[in-house]
Amino acid sequence: MAISAADIGAVPAAGEHNVHPAYRADIDGLRAVAILLVVAFHAFPTVVTGGYIGVDVFFVISGYLISTIIFRSLERGDFRFGEFYAHRIKRLFPALLAMLTVCFVGGWFELWPDEYLQFGKHMAGGIGFVTNWVLWGEAGYFDTASELKPLLHLWSLGIEEQYYLIYPVVVWAIWRWGGSLAAWLAGLALLSFGLGVATVGSDPIAAFFLPQYRMWELLVGGLLALGGHRQRATLAAIQAQHASRLGVFGLALVLVAALGFDTEIAFPGAWALGPVCGAVLMIAAGPDAWVNRRILGHPAMRFVGVISYPLYLWHWPLLAFTRVAGATEADTGPRLFAVALSFLLAWGTYRWVERPIRFGRGSARVRLGALIGVAVVLGGVGVMTYEREGFRFRQRNFGERPEITGTRTWEKASAACRARIGAPPLDFCQGPDDGAPRVALLGDSHAGSLYPGLVAALQARGVGLLFVGNGGCPPLADTDFVRGGEVGAKGCMAVTNHALEVAASAPTVEVVVLALRGPRNLHGTGFGPVEASMRRKEIRWIGGAADASNEAMFAGALEATVRRVVDSGKRLVLVADWPELGFDPRVCIAARPFQLGVRKAEDCGVERGEAEARNRPYRALLAELAKRYPAMAIYDPWPEFCDPGQCRALDGDKLLYADNNHLSLVGSRQVGAGVAAFLALP
Repeated sequence: MAISAADIGAVPAAGEHNVHPAYRADIDGLRAVAILLVVAFHAFPTVVTGGYIGVDVFFVISGYLISTIIFRSLERGDFRFGEFYAHRIKRLFPALLAMLTVCFVGGWFELWPDEYLQFGKHMAGGIGFVTNWVLWGEAGYFDTASELKPLLHLWSLGIEEQYYLIYPVVVWAIWRWGGSLAAWLAGLALLSFGLGVATVGSDPIAAFFLPQYRMWELLVGGLLALGGHRQRATLAAIQAQHASRLGVFGLALVLVAALGFDTEIAFPGAWALGPVCGAVLMIAAGPDAWVNRRILGHPAMRFVGVISYPLYLWHWPLLAFTRVAGATEADTGPRLFAVALSFLLAWGTYRWVERPIRFGRGSARVRLGALIGVAVVLGGVGVMTYEREGFRFRQRNFGERPEITGTRTWEKASAACRARIGAPPLDFCQGPDDGAPRVALLGDSHAGSLYPGLVAALQARGVGLLFVGNGGCPPLADTDFVRGGEVGAKGCMAVTNHALEVAASAPTVEVVVLALRGPRNLHGTGFGPVEASMRRKEIRWIGGAADASNEAMFAGALEATVRRVVDSGKRLVLVADWPELGFDPRVCIAARPFQLGVRKAEDCGVERGEAEARNRPYRALLAELAKRYPAMAIYDPWPEFCDPGQCRALDGDKLLYADNNHLSLVGSRQVGAGVAAFLALP
């Protein structure tokens, strides 16, 4: 996604060695097709439902052009790794750093602290070209809706640059040792394709974001370049007889995929063969094919192709910021404005940033050093933004409203608490100063969002509270989880078993309160559009059969946990999970400095029937356990959120939720007071 006419038409300066092929206007036009499809999909996803395949077209183009440079340079004996990577930096960094700087400044005024925290992480990841790995790791418990992440689109640059970090080395080694380059590249492409097809069903997030499952698309472009390099006469003969047919058929494959695919298919997988083959056919058709000459080679298409890289960089952040500001899919005007502005910024970036830095007067080494220096500084700023939790003092930008700050402070465990209970690494560990709690709260991040309200309510009654747990870990005995192929990545089993042992054996603890995100653990999936990209989470309980369903695993682990607490002689109160929303509730309040719209109060909730359908199996399981274990009581917070028709995100003008499923400080205080009263401790 980072090669344009300037790359393939440039003549190496004196002293440069790597050979660049002759300029092909039709390839710039093909890049225009790709970027227009991507922009149309991002702006109007219900119209160009498969426009995301434009990225796959980009991958083929990039693989073809970069491989052509490498093969020809190796044949001449003047390929230089230093020049190759320096060229990549000069090509990618000017527009990237400009976009990141503008978005960072805009985010300072517009993004809430938790959003800005995530932005900082993505900015650092984007400069290091690892955003795809960051996003893959993020598609979990605290994930934000994809359309609200301004730097989401940098995942594709990550795949490309990770590929190009090793690809030239591999090709150089095979070339030098006399191996069959075609066989090696074909074998690697088949391996990558096979892995992608095998993975897309079980872990679609990994198949989409990780390079091992997508590099076959770049390798196919490389194979095309190799064939054209070594079989020039054969390719010329094919073009002489079939060029126009190849071009038309290739374009048809791309357009059928763009208009016929949607987000419901298992992509990339085998479905990616269509657009990839389409791109290969159009490149192979050559510049004289009718489609390539008349459509792709048109001056307007060439212009869009030339600015396609900065256009790709600008269009998504602008669309994301309009959504952050409250624009909905029904608001066509803001999206059209964002698209128009992205074209203007793309042209300006190309004209006044890219070309002067890449081809300007003065020392090329100085320009290269300056780019690297600015990148390091911006990367450091991104890391600092993440570590400083999005600079929470910026809360004054949003009217100092505590209900929109979330409840993220509970993620920090107390060192004194950890030392007191001898705990392994914990997200949550808080306890009374006297070390004599009467209540122990165990759980995942839902317990974490309950903690501020519960501890305040209990302290008002003179009751000490011990809180231990890990975010994302099911607080169940002898239990871990699998998510995206990662088994036990957080060490949940050891943490939870230790927490249960502490609560069961603590002599002062009278009541154990268990709070967790039950439906997520039971079903394995998230809830609503905001969690559509969540990786499936599967429970692994050592007492369950290897072929047991996730529901059976969860039910068995929950009962084992209840039994362990009850057998210790403690009272057990299980907090039935509050309703999940399925959307970011902050669209319901006008608190941003720049706000395009606010969701109506009657739309700020989830239909009760939908929420009940999601929770019915979980609540039935709790009811059955309560019958079998009389020492267990269930606290139901639903009356505090739901009326007969809707479960609300708002209490007046205050948010009850920090995000789509965790309580805000207001919600935490409300539920915490209810739980404290339910415990009825003297």
